[in-house]
Amino acid sequence: MPSEEKLANRPYKETLKLPRGDAKDGLAGLVPTFDWSYIPYGQYLRDPLLSPHFAASENLPPFVGVVAAELDLLAHESWRLACRLAREGGLAHGDATAAARYEVPDPKSEEIRTRVCGSQVVRSQPGRLEVVDRAGKQDERFAFEENWEGGGVKWLLVPDALHGFDNKHVRELMGGAEAIEDGEEKTEAMMQELGAWLKWRVWGL
Repeated sequence: MPSEEKLANRPYKETLKLPRGDAKDGLAGLVPTFDWSYIPYGQYLRDPLLSPHFAASENLPPFVGVVAAELDLLAHESWRLACRLAREGGLAHGDATAAARYEVPDPKSEEIRTRVCGSQVVRSQPGRLEVVDRAGKQDERFAFEENWEGGGVKWLLVPDALHGFDNKHVRELMGGAEAIEDGEEKTEAMMQELGAWLKWRVWGL
């Protein structure tokens, strides 16, 4: 998808302090440069080596973990990949309800819950992942895990986080003190979550 279309698929939270509260995506103007720098002219854009979104399930590892930052214009395509793999994996292993649970989100949907990856609402606890909704139920827009014999998919959307929140240099380049602290704490929480998944589910230790 062209970058201008992807901009409609991320939330904007202007009540957060800058830069997270910016009404524009900080990377929007740079995406064409990124594309130009590593995509040769004439490249087939659906090549799975360029975009894992187009990779067949059987050509990927049996366990796939997908993490995205909520305020990143690339998050929606990551969400679509995780949902597709969960749907296909469940169906391939006899779980017919997976088709209903993991419908692939439409980036052009009229429904904002489908078109936007995440929530328009600022999460209440800085530095935490908060993968449950206000009723205390798992919010599958922010996290889910689907498992079957010998494989599975884990999806994690880090709330109120910008692209590169987990990279010290990017945090310091793009963030104020509040965003840097939030990014550091969420990086630690994310690593704990993924570490537990790898240890207990993927490696079965």
